[in-house]
Amino acid sequence: MTLKLNNSASALLAVGIDADDTAIAVTPGTGTKFPTLAAGEWFPLVVVDAAGGLEIMRATARVGDVITVVRAQENTVGRIFNVGARVELRITRAALEAMPTLAAQLLARDGTVAAPAYSHASDPSSGLYRIGPGNLGLALGGAKVVDFMPSGIAVTGVFAASGVVSQQGHPIIPVGAVWPWPFFQAPPGWIIPFGQTLLRATHPALWQRAEADIALGNQLFGPGNGTTTFTVFDCRERAFAFWGMAGGVSANRLTGQPGGVNGDTLGATGGAERVTLTSGESGQKAIAGAPVTINDPGHAHAQTNKSTGLGFQVAGGGSVQDNGSTPTAPAVTNITASFTLAGSAAVSGHNNVQPTIIMNAIMFTGVYS
Repeated sequence: MTLKLNNSASALLAVGIDADDTAIAVTPGTGTKFPTLAAGEWFPLVVVDAAGGLEIMRATARVGDVITVVRAQENTVGRIFNVGARVELRITRAALEAMPTLAAQLLARDGTVAAPAYSHASDPSSGLYRIGPGNLGLALGGAKVVDFMPSGIAVTGVFAASGVVSQQGHPIIPVGAVWPWPFFQAPPGWIIPFGQTLLRATHPALWQRAEADIALGNQLFGPGNGTTTFTVFDCRERAFAFWGMAGGVSANRLTGQPGGVNGDTLGATGGAERVTLTSGESGQKAIAGAPVTINDPGHAHAQTNKSTGLGFQVAGGGSVQDNGSTPTAPAVTNITASFTLAGSAAVSGHNNVQPTIIMNAIMFTGVYS
């Protein structure tokens, strides 16, 4: 059958119809707005009631203001319509499929951001327009929101996606990515990992990655109950250190250190908030019986003897007087001493925390909810 179309073909129903009537009468004098049909020709007809309910029909003949139709087309059902319902010739899917394929390009004007080349009658300031060679713009309400270029897409404002955004088939944010986060609540599609149990069915993308790594010895994730759940790591009040076996050879910066972490195991934990030093770690040594010699260089005292006027009597008369001095003999003490210093461990620990700011961590699960 051949499709026929007219511009601005619309009218009102002159007589109400039941769900199975095949003759439609429109307001007198308005039938000429619709195509005149020969045998084998048709046009799509849509009848809409006051509440917006509609039915698509196929018009196969028109005589004056009466149109013969086939009811309930294109997955619509026969309806009852009252007088005054709108009767319109509209382009439907069946009409588009009946149109011949264009043999050449369909060319359009460039348009502008205020008046895009491809827009809608009810919103002429929204649609596609040409910015320049190889460059298209998408305008909404006369404002550019997307810029399409060979190098990529530029978005004006917030870019929101309901699914995973990919580049060359790979997610821009990989599943399992962990970021620092300054807020209490995680954004949609992310979780705050604190060692909780998750449902595999709720987070299938994260479980798929975790399941593969659990088999390789990754301890950041656990198999949960083995059937419907799995567990994630607990990052509360912990700093991150990167896996020591990256590159295939252990870096040994943490692994094997006293009180350290096994850096060769993904998901290993360790470290302490406070540390108590032993005597060996503090550098204090025990000294037992160490002799200490105290040297005295020696000293002497000079004594002056003078007896004049002391009243000593000497046989034969006269007095005795001694004005000389006699030094004492030098002497030293030769004192020695010894003491013992015993080594000991520290009594209490000291703070082992570096300057820190507390934030949340979030992990991308691959599912926006």
